[in-house]
Amino acid sequence: MLQETGKYITATAIDQKGRLWVGTEDNGISVLYEDKSKTFGQDVLGEKSCTALAVSKGQAVWIGTIRNGLRVIADNKLKKIGILEGLPGMHIYALTPDLKYDNAVWCATDQGLCHVLLDAAGTIKIDNIKDISSSGSTALKEIATLTTSSKGNILWAGSLIGGISRWDGKNWKTYKISSNSVDGQINTFLVDKKNRLWAATKTGLLVFASGSWRNVADEKADKAGIKDPYILSICEDTNGLLWVGTRRHGLYTYEPESQTWKKSDKQPPDWFISTLCCDPDGFIWAGTYGKGLVQIELE
Repeated sequence: MLQETGKYITATAIDQKGRLWVGTEDNGISVLYEDKSKTFGQDVLGEKSCTALAVSKGQAVWIGTIRNGLRVIADNKLKKIGILEGLPGMHIYALTPDLKYDNAVWCATDQGLCHVLLDAAGTIKIDNIKDISSSGSTALKEIATLTTSSKGNILWAGSLIGGISRWDGKNWKTYKISSNSVDGQINTFLVDKKNRLWAATKTGLLVFASGSWRNVADEKADKAGIKDPYILSICEDTNGLLWVGTRRHGLYTYEPESQTWKKSDKQPPDWFISTLCCDPDGFIWAGTYGKGLVQIELE
C-alpha cells in the first residue's frame, strides 16, 4: 500500500505509541497513525528537506535538516536548535538516541559530532565531541549514520569516506578500510534482537563479530540476484529476519542463522530502497527515492 508522504524518502522512525515518522527530501516530515496522517513542512523545518530522524526514550522527536539545523518536538512543543544554541554545524547528517537519557541524541553535523540533551526543564544542552582527525583519521568526517549499543555505552559512527569508528566515552577506535572488512561508504546501522551489529555499505552487508567486521554479501547474494551489493537500508522483522534494501536491485531478505539471501516477492515500485523499518504490528515500511513510501504486510 502506497502512502502519500512525499516521493523522496530519507528517514523513518517508530515511536513508543507505534506511530511512524517519515522524513522526505521534498515534503518535510509526516507522522502516520491508525490510518491518519499529519505533515509538517516549511513552518516546522524552515525548509522541505529532512535528513535524519530519531525518537528518544522520552518520546521527543528529533529532526535534522540540510540548512536549518536541528528541530525537536516534545510535549507538543517545537524547539529550534542551531549555531546560537551550540550546534557545531547546520547541516545534520545523522541522529541516534542516547539511551542513557530520556531525551537526548547523538548528532552528526557538517562541522562535527555533538551530544544534544533536552532536560526536564525544557533546556537544551549541547556538548561537542572531540574529533579524531588530529590522529590522521577521517572517520568522523562526513558521517552518514550513527547508532549505539543495546546498553547505550558504545557509540558507532559510519562515514561516507572513512569507514567505521567506535567510541566508548573516552577513546575512539577506527576500523580500517579493507576489501575484506570495512569499505568506505557506510549507509546505515542496525542492532538486532540478538545484539548483533550490522552495517549496510556500498559493497555489501557487514556484521560485527569477534572484534572484527565480516561481509555476508558473498557469492550467496550474487546467486540471489544482487550482482552489485550496494546496500542502503536494513531492518529486522518480528521473526528475526533481516530486510535489506539495495540501490539498484530492490528489496531482499537475509536469514542470519542459515546465511540465506532471497529476493522479496513484494517489491516496492522503485528499485532504490532508501529506508526500511518494521512497526509493532509487523508491517515493513519501505521508503524509496522517487516513488514514496510503501507498506508491506508479512504473511
